[in-house]
Amino acid sequence: MCLSLLEIEQDVVVGETTTQFVPMTGWLPVGAWSTVIALIMLTSATSEFRGTPAFQTAIDRNDPDAAVVLESGGGGPTWVSSGAPTDCTDPTAPTVTGKFWIRFGVMVKNVTTQGVVSRAHVSLSLQGY
Repeated sequence: MCLSLLEIEQDVVVGETTTQFVPMTGWLPVGAWSTVIALIMLTSATSEFRGTPAFQTAIDRNDPDAAVVLESGGGGPTWVSSGAPTDCTDPTAPTVTGKFWIRFGVMVKNVTTQGVVSRAHVSLSLQGY
């Protein structure tokens, strides 16, 4: 079993009400990421900001698949608005069959009127094996 750990932080700004993926890592080989546990914490978040851990896979990094949220025990995404670290996943197996690359980030959305800018400092802790 191979264990991988990532701690990443990034300021994220959202001006759209549609859900969008913000990558927070570069492309990584999928081998050590067949099962993922994720924690997310938002600080300095505006009241409109929502985020949840997500990933994107690819055979060719220039033609990635659509981003997918890491579901909380199969029960769908856990949209976080602020506060203490939130465990957003039971051990979840990303669909990586036939893929070579994976990258992690946050799926974000603005829950108010279009054109209102929301932001947060996003911290992700990822454990893969």
